Amino acid sequence: MNVRDVSRLPQAVGVALLFALLSVVALNTRWGLALDAWVMGAVSQSHEGFANRVDDWLQLLSVPLVLLVGGGALVLAWRHRRVVPTLRSVVAAGVAVATSEVLKVVLPGRPGDPVAPLSGPLDLVNPAWWERVRSGQVILGGSFPGGHATVATAVLLILATALGAARMHRLRLWPALAATAVGVAAATVMAGWHRPSDALGGILVALLWWYVFVPGETATSRGRSPVEPDSRAVVAASPLAHERSCEDRGVHAE
Repeated sequence: MNVRDVSRLPQAVGVALLFALLSVVALNTRWGLALDAWVMGAVSQSHEGFANRVDDWLQLLSVPLVLLVGGGALVLAWRHRRVVPTLRSVVAAGVAVATSEVLKVVLPGRPGDPVAPLSGPLDLVNPAWWERVRSGQVILGGSFPGGHATVATAVLLILATALGAARMHRLRLWPALAATAVGVAAATVMAGWHRPSDALGGILVALLWWYVFVPGETATSRGRSPVEPDSRAVVAASPLAHERSCEDRGVHAE
């Protein structure tokens, strides 16, 4: 079997459209804002004290962790001859984390949030804008999309790429990795760090760039397909061919 790379551009476009729709609903519609606030309030209140227990390990989800796991995944990928796609997934993870951090600043904050949105690129070199940030009057960016959810999803996709799709299916690891990414995203909501839309947005950002950088794989057969019988074997096995062969040798076929 040969393995052929297949572009995942259609999947990437689909995820990008879903992310755009989520951002519009979560940041700009009254019912989206209300739903986010209600879910976050209900979940955080039902898990009082949870934030103190998860703060420490949630802090580990950062860029250094991506680099650490990326290095370990490359060792694993080298054993399975998957270095190139794994390197691509590490690059995708770095781009995804950077994208989440930039979008927090570029996208407008939710009503009531003390966010200093950019009115234009020149704000980044405007001392007055940065003074508002340093003084604590406003925060630099909003919470959408969630950075921790982005990092967690990106790290798991690196491991999945290093192992390969076939091995992941054989070991039945896809559900476990998906559940882990969703669990981390849900933990940020339970701890009161993010709204549900933030967590979902972070997952979509990581998935988007993974689709862009890491091509899919499909198996192709080498040589004659096993489902197509050899025509010579079919002819040789036919009764007419057997009878003619016997006549050529001077033997009567029974």
